[in-house]
Amino acid sequence: MDRTRRHRCTEAASSGDVDVLDALLDAGADIEAPGAVIGGGTPLADARAFKQWMVALRLIERGARKMRSANSRHMSFMFIPPPTACA
Repeated sequence: MDRTRRHRCTEAASSGDVDVLDALLDAGADIEAPGAVIGGGTPLADARAFKQWMVALRLIERGARKMRSANSRHMSFMFIPPPTACA
C-alpha cells in the first residue's frame, strides 16, 4: 500500500465521500491504514471525528475493525447512530 492511497482513504473518510472511499478500497487501499487526521488513527477514526456517519457505516460494512489513535495507550470508542438518523 502506498502512502498516497492511505492519505486519500482518510481524506475520503473525513470529507464523507463514500463513492471515493469505495473506489479506493476496490483498488486495494488498506481499510485499517494509519495516518488519519485525528491522532494518526484509521479512516474510521476520521469518519467518527468529522461525524461522517455514512462513511463510518460503509467502513464497518467493508470490514473496518479498529479505531485507535497513534498513541497506543489511547483507545477511542465510537457511537454510530442508526441509518435513519443519517438521512
